[in-house]
Amino acid sequence: MNTEKNIITGVFRMELSDILPALRILEETGLESWKYTDFETDIQNNNPLLLVGKINSRVVGFCAARLITYYSTTSYTSFNNLAFSECEIYNIAVKREYQKQGIGSSLVDRLISLTKDNNTESIWLEVRSSNKQAISFYQKNDFEKMYERKNFYSKPPENAIVMRKNLRLRFFS
Repeated sequence: MNTEKNIITGVFRMELSDILPALRILEETGLESWKYTDFETDIQNNNPLLLVGKINSRVVGFCAARLITYYSTTSYTSFNNLAFSECEIYNIAVKREYQKQGIGSSLVDRLISLTKDNNTESIWLEVRSSNKQAISFYQKNDFEKMYERKNFYSKPPENAIVMRKNLRLRFFS
């Protein structure tokens, strides 16, 4: 853990110049990695949910997520064409030396603030069942375990825990 006094300069949308530092973080943390072109495509497609956490202008963490929007087209409801969204986190990672300093939580908080404007009901993610540190992090950020996906990961093969954070109260079931 980095013990020097750091000031997080903020959470920002990822830019092309942030891709290489994000790839180094993926490599350092051993996560299923994206390729340069995956980040580049999302940036070019103007994905607002591709975020970086920076300290002193240096990328120390990132979050890659996407919004999935659903439309109701049932004719028996007055809510015809009502849209709602869910968010899926693909990756969230922080450099080891900066972990447990609030950077991951800042990324999640920013993601929540961006998705709430899109009538987002929940945020979903998968995490390796052996990644106890990440599971604990998500639980501290109010994600709950929903179910397990068998053999979801390769390299090495491993089950995934599917977790969800509800963002809205539901009045109908």
